[in-house]
Amino acid sequence: MTGNVNKTFMFIAFVVIILLLMHLLPPLRIGEVQLRNVDILSDLSIVSDSSNMQLTDNGIANNSIRNGLLHSPSNAKWQKGIEPIEDYSTELQTSMIQFYSKLDSIDTHKQVDHPVRIAIYGDSFIEGDILVAELRESLQAKYGGNGVGWTEIASELTQLRPSVGNSFENIDEHFVMRKETYRTDQAGLSERYYTTHPGSWTTFTATSGMPHARLWNQTSLFLKSSTPSTLKVTTDNGEKIYTLQSSDRVQVLNVRLSTPNVSFRILSGQPILYGACHDGLKGVCVDNFSMRGSSGVTLANLPPSTLADFNRLRHYDLIILEYGANAISENPKPDDIKWYMKNMNKVIRHFKQCFPNTTLMVMSTPDRGARVGNRIGTMKGIKELVVAQQKLARDNHVAFYNLYSAMGGEGSIGRLVKENHASKDYIHMKRSGGAMLASTIMKSIEEGRRINNLNKHE
Repeated sequence: MTGNVNKTFMFIAFVVIILLLMHLLPPLRIGEVQLRNVDILSDLSIVSDSSNMQLTDNGIANNSIRNGLLHSPSNAKWQKGIEPIEDYSTELQTSMIQFYSKLDSIDTHKQVDHPVRIAIYGDSFIEGDILVAELRESLQAKYGGNGVGWTEIASELTQLRPSVGNSFENIDEHFVMRKETYRTDQAGLSERYYTTHPGSWTTFTATSGMPHARLWNQTSLFLKSSTPSTLKVTTDNGEKIYTLQSSDRVQVLNVRLSTPNVSFRILSGQPILYGACHDGLKGVCVDNFSMRGSSGVTLANLPPSTLADFNRLRHYDLIILEYGANAISENPKPDDIKWYMKNMNKVIRHFKQCFPNTTLMVMSTPDRGARVGNRIGTMKGIKELVVAQQKLARDNHVAFYNLYSAMGGEGSIGRLVKENHASKDYIHMKRSGGAMLASTIMKSIEEGRRINNLNKHE
């Protein structure tokens, strides 16, 4: 009996040794199919991209860049454990200093009549208001304000958000990723627009989401009407008819509310609708412009006159560009990052022209996972892309925030998946993970403001 047990253990040991040795074999292929590497310890490890390449001014690799990033002197002032916001601005009116001062004006009760407004452009990483809802709530809890900001008129995006309900009928959605029906010259702020007909309607209602999202004081409908149009607005206070004159410029219809429930119906004309904003009258507003699958480069094609109209009607104090996950593939080519930098340069120049008194921030790509054999690690090219994005911010004299580092750096998405804070596609956060990141970003904003106030007294 003992002999049989020994033989069994010897056989198991032999199999384990063979499997361990097979892990040392190079990747095997059958035709065009590459077989997975054998790794019986894969569930115990998370690996990351081991590349240490960084980009210099001319795109050449340079290993001397501090921590894989272009170093800014402001790092020395930041408390340990808080991700710094790098400010490369050269003009006061478009710097983070200006943005921090706007927050200060709320704290000192010197705020002007309109709220401090923040726009966050991004890809599916912030879809469904993940991360943004929690950041909005934190800012409004600290600085006041209420509402959910920008919502699409008739899109599944709004229906994915937990803080606002939306229903609609007889409205056609057009957006940049659906090229067959999209016209750039008609596009609005979010790279979407909605065509309507007499009888089209859309309605918005607050849900039981975040505390400060349960009530808003005003809904603003943004639209363009090339011919005279008539709209009926219904609230809990009753109905009101609005007549809009024809214009080739963006118009806004502001509706004051006592309860967060409003409906718009087209009675005549065919106005193009862009979006509706649901806000408080003071404090902070945060708008989410997410576009699934976007790398951000198409923003350079938005009509300058349309952006100028929105700057006039809904001026932003800070615009954040959160892109990168769709800028490179799992097998990036050498020129992918150069292509990205070239085209995002156009975006930033375009936005600086159209929003001349707004602070701009490049927020880096988050960590993204990819399979390496039987394991998940940081996707090849992510670290190089983060460096390129910081260089993009520095060269264009705008702010930069390292979201990849704020998440935890190499292999962080794998750890978050194991902790059930991120999805198993190793790209997207769950709502709990978004809340964690929002808390991290909020700490960075507060620390930046603290440092700014210290500098005032030096």
